[in-house]
Amino acid sequence: MFLCSDKSLRLSRANEPYSCIDRDNRKDLSLLDEKYALRYNKSKLTKGQSMYKQVMLLGLLLEKPMYGQQIREVIENHHDFLANFMKKPTIYYQLEQLAKDGYLEIRRETVEAPGPGSAHDSLALRERDVYYITEQGRRYFHTLLRNMLSTYRPGLSEVDVCFFFLHHLSKQEAIALLAERHVLVTSYRASVVRQYEGTQDEAHRLVYDHDVMLLDAELNWLQRTINHLRSSHEQSSQVTA
Repeated sequence: MFLCSDKSLRLSRANEPYSCIDRDNRKDLSLLDEKYALRYNKSKLTKGQSMYKQVMLLGLLLEKPMYGQQIREVIENHHDFLANFMKKPTIYYQLEQLAKDGYLEIRRETVEAPGPGSAHDSLALRERDVYYITEQGRRYFHTLLRNMLSTYRPGLSEVDVCFFFLHHLSKQEAIALLAERHVLVTSYRASVVRQYEGTQDEAHRLVYDHDVMLLDAELNWLQRTINHLRSSHEQSSQVTA
């Protein structure tokens, strides 16, 4: 990698990998195949919080064409850790965007499907919009998959912002609030461990193992921060005594 000069084209955005292309080296520009064009095209690769939704939808449709409710039920029944982040409106919005960009094709078909509301358990032949992944969508899926596996986009935790205003609370209250957070994280970690132990599916075990490692780091950080605040409070109390 080389440093960008005045003659260089900088392809750099917040939370994206840094890269440069020398304007004088035209062959470098010509080597930007679809993979790299997609990677740095903001209209194609959305922010990280949307990318995983697109990977999930495209990945499911790689297995077989489905209509919207089918997709939702697969996520609820087999990828429940994503269900709260991919509600029905979100799913349909992402499907529409993917179709608009040419990654999906929508076909109106008669399929065996449940009815609306109370008729959900009643299967019958009904017309539904069935989503098919296109060849362009297949390429885009693999681009997203490789991009997300190989890059890291640091994010800001909500609690980090609060520390800038911690002085508005007493040390005792801040410690008590962080202790509450510690209890919640500990409880959630236990539920993730149960899910890990309850499945033999390798993909799910990898996901749960990743979650546990991150939660352990959070718990360690919380305990260290609580200890720091307690020590600071004790020292200030001794000074004022």
